[in-house]
Amino acid sequence: MKTNKLFDNKWFLRLVSLLFAIFLHVAVSQSNTQFTQANRQSNTSVNVTETISNVPVYVGDIDDDMFVSGLPETVSVELTGPRNIINQATAGDTRAVTEDLTGVNTGKRTVKLIMEGLPEGIDYRITPSRVMVEIGKLEQKTVKVEYELAKNLIADGYQVDSVAVNPQEVTLTGRSDEIAKVSRAFIRIGANNPVTESFSETYVLQVADADGNLLDVNVDQTDIKADVTISADGKSVPINIVPEGEQTENYTYQYAYADVANVVINGDQSVLDQIASIDAVVDVSDMTQSGIRTAYLQMPEGLDQMSYQHISVTVTLSAINQSSQISSEAVSESNASQESEENQVTSTEDESE
Repeated sequence: MKTNKLFDNKWFLRLVSLLFAIFLHVAVSQSNTQFTQANRQSNTSVNVTETISNVPVYVGDIDDDMFVSGLPETVSVELTGPRNIINQATAGDTRAVTEDLTGVNTGKRTVKLIMEGLPEGIDYRITPSRVMVEIGKLEQKTVKVEYELAKNLIADGYQVDSVAVNPQEVTLTGRSDEIAKVSRAFIRIGANNPVTESFSETYVLQVADADGNLLDVNVDQTDIKADVTISADGKSVPINIVPEGEQTENYTYQYAYADVANVVINGDQSVLDQIASIDAVVDVSDMTQSGIRTAYLQMPEGLDQMSYQHISVTVTLSAINQSSQISSEAVSESNASQESEENQVTSTEDESE
């Protein structure tokens, strides 16, 4: 009831209208101000300072037969200038280079670094702006890529069969005195855990002198791929064929290896030292003619594994001739009878005397 009366009051309605009008005026004014500021900003060039890290450093002009060592890989650069130009410059290909070194003598010297690739209107400051380098005669040398195996690379019971590196040779470039120190270029092959399977991995090439100190030379290819072949560590022993079920009264037997004659066994070295051969049992009890049979290898206690569980054996049967056997037996009996008669005659003659 009181609310209805309040809205019926014309002064209350006038006050509400006034407050709403003021609110609209403030909102529109603020929007216009922001638009004006944005419009002014778009019409203004603002100078800013921005620092770029990891700017690459290169050798500038220099004689073809000279080499520079000791340069930092990257530097930091502070740029000052119009924001729009700096934004474009940082997105482009900017780099620091050495001052002109054409005609300089060999030896150590301090050189100034300058910026390349910056548009006009930008000031810069490089940190460090000068560096100590060593300049020498350029020399190249091609060397073979070697490798080292980490001590714990291979798990117990396994061995490295082969290691293939690619590329097999690299070309080194550097000061002549540094190149003269090169003893070898190699990769160090390692793994987080001992491995039991063959693997391929890429490693960073290292160049060292005879004492193992790394040398400051450039390499045409620093990433070397290594293919490492791993196999179980074992001992190769001959297979001994053991037949079962021979019918020696009816046949003669000959045995030959149809595929393999040796097997690789794996296990503790003390066990391996005691094994000279592995028996392979072949059942010939039901054979009536020559053929190929499967022989099953008997794994001695203490071995971990064998490269084969069974092999193929060629069995050659030759039937024994029954008639020949009977004839031979008859001849033997005749001879025995004749010997008996001769013994009797001799005994009679002795008695008559």
